[in-house]
Amino acid sequence: MRGKPFPANNYSNTYMKKLTVYFFAIVAILLLFKAGCSDINRTGIQDQVEGIKSIVPAQGPYGARVLIGGKGFTNDPEVLFNGVAAEIESASDSTILTRVPLEASSGPVEVIAGQDILSGPSFTIDSTRTLFLIIDEIRPATGRYRDTMYIAGSGFDPIPKENEVYIK
Repeated sequence: MRGKPFPANNYSNTYMKKLTVYFFAIVAILLLFKAGCSDINRTGIQDQVEGIKSIVPAQGPYGARVLIGGKGFTNDPEVLFNGVAAEIESASDSTILTRVPLEASSGPVEVIAGQDILSGPSFTIDSTRTLFLIIDEIRPATGRYRDTMYIAGSGFDPIPKENEVYIK
């Protein structure tokens, strides 16, 4: 004798519908929580942490201008290139413009701000380069007054507006 199939009643259908709704509600809450947490990490907590975030350029010759970006550079900061103090041209809470000292060697960059020592990535001294501007390419080869030109090479200032080109 064959058994009878399990009878579907209103109780089991209602229970399954509620269970399905609860399941999707929990999944939606978890996804929203995950999205909120990643947003906090991306824009909130990370931006509040003091320290060196960038060094532009990360390598260069002695005397090159270097732009250090980050947070917490107040209280008359001092910059060290592998332990050697550098001259600061300008400083704010989030940026420092400095020059690589002649006595420096490749190694970590540190910013001393008040009682805090903020360590950053390493800077590599490139002794094969000089402070002279070297132009590798200019496009287009000809142009008219106020035309845009593309100039590639090395030795440019890390602050784009500080680079001026005059062509006769």
